[in-house]
Amino acid sequence: MAQANNLRELLIIRELNNDYIQSINGNLGSAIGRKNGDGDPCIIIFVPRKIAKKWLPDSIAIEDRLEGQNGLYCPVDIVKGGKKDEFFEIGLVDVTGVQPGYKAPVVGPDDIIGPPQLSTPGRISLLESLKGWSDVITPGAQLYHRSGWYGTLGCFGQASNGDIGLITNKHVAGEVGDMLLFPTRGGVPLGRVSKVFEYLPDEVRFPGIVDLPENDYRVDCAFAPLHPTRPISDIDPRVPVLNEQDEVEYHELGDPVPLDLDTMGPIGQKVFAVGRTRSFQKGTIAAFAYSWYDSEWDFDDERKYTDYLIIGDEENDEQFSDHGDSGKLIVMDDGTSRPVALLWGGWKEQLRTGRMQEDWTYAIDINKVLELLDVSILKRV
Repeated sequence: MAQANNLRELLIIRELNNDYIQSINGNLGSAIGRKNGDGDPCIIIFVPRKIAKKWLPDSIAIEDRLEGQNGLYCPVDIVKGGKKDEFFEIGLVDVTGVQPGYKAPVVGPDDIIGPPQLSTPGRISLLESLKGWSDVITPGAQLYHRSGWYGTLGCFGQASNGDIGLITNKHVAGEVGDMLLFPTRGGVPLGRVSKVFEYLPDEVRFPGIVDLPENDYRVDCAFAPLHPTRPISDIDPRVPVLNEQDEVEYHELGDPVPLDLDTMGPIGQKVFAVGRTRSFQKGTIAAFAYSWYDSEWDFDDERKYTDYLIIGDEENDEQFSDHGDSGKLIVMDDGTSRPVALLWGGWKEQLRTGRMQEDWTYAIDINKVLELLDVSILKRV
């Protein structure tokens, strides 16, 4: 038997084993990654609570590996994904004979805590700049929608017709025709939304690999050309970066990192992002193609996907994103400043009814964003 070693093979194995994965008690979804973070390519299954296989009945113990076609197989990694209140237990339910897709409910409320404080003067100073203390608007700047919510400017782009504008999330930008302001209510008009996308059918996102009824891939993105009253001198497309001395430098963005399904892609790569809530944060791309069921009843077949999962810098116990960071650009932290993805969700995002993931950031492959919006990244003006 041959072991799977790239994203394409792992995606196919997961699809073939979808019914089994969904029968696992209380699972929070699955993704493609590496065993124990840096080992063999594997399928990750997220659960609210990890229990050693020794203590579980055979009927509910999770398999060590999954098999595909023509003898192809991959290991399975079990990762604790949801935050469980320490005063409540999650009941173990024997799923033998139960309808496929059934999962026991998680008992007890989530333990809601706030994000950690920004850790350095440089991060605090940069955050003030992103919220209007700078004379120019950069990637990571605060956006305000007239309906009353905030978000983050990912980067600037140039449309095929020559228009220069900003890239962010659809759920930040709203609908076509909506106006985005900088930096807050009563601020200056920054751009009027011209294109938005939220979901694609799974078979369109990955033709020939994924194709199940009523399943969608999240591609939460929008483009807003600069408002006619906004001179080009008001923007700086370079991304602000904190150096080792905790000082702000401005780096020109590089070419986007391509997504190669015949390798493991950028999984395991170090990245950074700049946003209006968490300022400058570092992290690691931990997994790809996270899949979850987005429905009131666990046995419904409305499955959703997103591209990348990112975790914060564990060395500094940093949280990579929080509310208001939606739309920020995720960039390679290797000196190249090459964009990888566009963030759309993060801390305590509720992706499954009654369950939440903890401390993960969710993002869309930047190449798909640029393709859908028909724009290229603006590097300089």
